[in-house]
Amino acid sequence: MHALKEKPPNAARLGAVQAVAIADEVASTMRHDLRNKFASIRNAVFYIERSLNKNDLLDEDPRVGRFLELICEQLEAADALLDQRSLHRALMPVAVESVQLGTCARRAAASTTPPEDVRLEVSLKDHFAFSGSPEELTIAISCLLDNALEATAPSGVVKMTTDEDDEAVRLTIEDEGPGMTAEQYSRGLLPFSSEKPGHAGLGLNVASRVVSRMGGTLELANPGSGPGANLVLRVPKRSERELHSELPKE
Repeated sequence: MHALKEKPPNAARLGAVQAVAIADEVASTMRHDLRNKFASIRNAVFYIERSLNKNDLLDEDPRVGRFLELICEQLEAADALLDQRSLHRALMPVAVESVQLGTCARRAAASTTPPEDVRLEVSLKDHFAFSGSPEELTIAISCLLDNALEATAPSGVVKMTTDEDDEAVRLTIEDEGPGMTAEQYSRGLLPFSSEKPGHAGLGLNVASRVVSRMGGTLELANPGSGPGANLVLRVPKRSERELHSELPKE
């Protein structure tokens, strides 16, 4: 274990990337809700059209049928807009490059201020590199670290370590909080699920989405086993050929 001396990363840039990650999740939730509403409207149009056909009312005024078609066409157009790349992503492009887990973890820790009586212990090494966004991964780790520090407060120790085997690199964050059950963890992965005052409930969700984009997973290693949560961020190793094929060409 050692104390961190690394210079914090560009706070403004990390803040902007974090804002984009949150906006991306808000947009994703809105897309899901809107698609459910679109489906309800389509079902209503289908029911109206079927009822009018049964009574031969569509033949009396062809414009009614055309209006129903127009509704469906506009729903399809709106649905297509939801699939387009989000505007905030275009305004804040995220660079994909070679990433090392230990480096991002050090940056996350360097930009974090633990509560007064909570100690952060780290044992971080740079392991096998993989393709992704260093800034997004730093934000993901920061989210997990903030949750662990808050859960451990008012006093205790949070441990953050990295390791690897033949298949993957891993980052583990252990806290001394009350712990989580599998159900609490699953609920925490859902956006806006927090019941804590002043919390949006996006930390675990943002971290999980970022890691999944890099082909990795985020898991609760000790669900319901007592005090303390043990979160493991895992990214599978890729061959040098796979890594280079995923990086943008110069």
